[in-house]
Amino acid sequence: MAAFLNGLYLFFLVIVSPWIVWRSWKHGRFRRGWIDKFFGPSQAPPTARNVVWLHAVSVGEVQVLRTLVETLESERPDLNLAISVTTDSGMDLATKLFPKHFLFFTPFDFTWSIKKTFRILQPKLIVLAELELWPNWLLHAEKAGCPVAVINGRLSERSFNGYSQIPYLVRKCMQTIDWVGAQSQSYATRFEKLGLPSSRLAVTGNVKFDGATGNRFAFEVISRREILGMTSEPTALAAVCDSSDAANTPLKPQASAGSQKPEASACGWADENTSPTRKREGRNHPSLARRACIETVSSTIGCDVIRPAYGSGQNQMVFLAGSTQA
Repeated sequence: MAAFLNGLYLFFLVIVSPWIVWRSWKHGRFRRGWIDKFFGPSQAPPTARNVVWLHAVSVGEVQVLRTLVETLESERPDLNLAISVTTDSGMDLATKLFPKHFLFFTPFDFTWSIKKTFRILQPKLIVLAELELWPNWLLHAEKAGCPVAVINGRLSERSFNGYSQIPYLVRKCMQTIDWVGAQSQSYATRFEKLGLPSSRLAVTGNVKFDGATGNRFAFEVISRREILGMTSEPTALAAVCDSSDAANTPLKPQASAGSQKPEASACGWADENTSPTRKREGRNHPSLARRACIETVSSTIGCDVIRPAYGSGQNQMVFLAGSTQA
């Protein structure tokens, strides 16, 4: 199977190479990391002891890793993190966020590049952000006895339908994965249908919400306000989501101790019985996830979600936010 996959990948690269060359010339894309991609990392990490290999495709997945990396740095300083990224833009962001860690471009799924990467890193654990099903990579991890985990697991209906066309290969890949933290129950169901045992599944919600700060006086919040030209004058944030059931559950802003002004939540929504920063179940609900996004945006620029107001469109709900910094 490995030889067949190598040949298939090479054939595909030959087919798309004119497009790659054109994109590289026209837009400056795909110009870096070719040695790493074809032959594995060109450099070795400072140490190959207790290495955890974290993988992100591009900017969005790198953001997913941010909170995890911060947690591992504080709670497991004995671990050495090696972070692979596929795209140029993702590598640029990873370089800014993780300057202390070993960074390299993700190797293509050729047997020789994967084997070299494992030989250099000797990883004790592989963590994939959202999902990457590369057969040679996953099968080699299983052979090497290296567990594989997926965080912020996401499997769209389109991807699910595509993977369903090659059930044998996908099932074989799924059986090499030791744990998946899915964003929602619907994603978890699709993982299970593709062959992942339910005992290895958990619904954890969207990790991206964990990176939002609820402190309006935090440095990054103040910096964003300055970039947006926001002063101490009252500021309004308006957003719309098209969910009918969201309109049936009005927001309940919290008040800080000794103040009548609502306190911005880090993510999710305010509720008298639950913590807005850890409400996992609600994040899996589509309408509540939209509201969580809105409140996350409001908290990053130092605003509070004050109240919902109905829009003119069917099932539309407009969330108004006002700054309490004035």
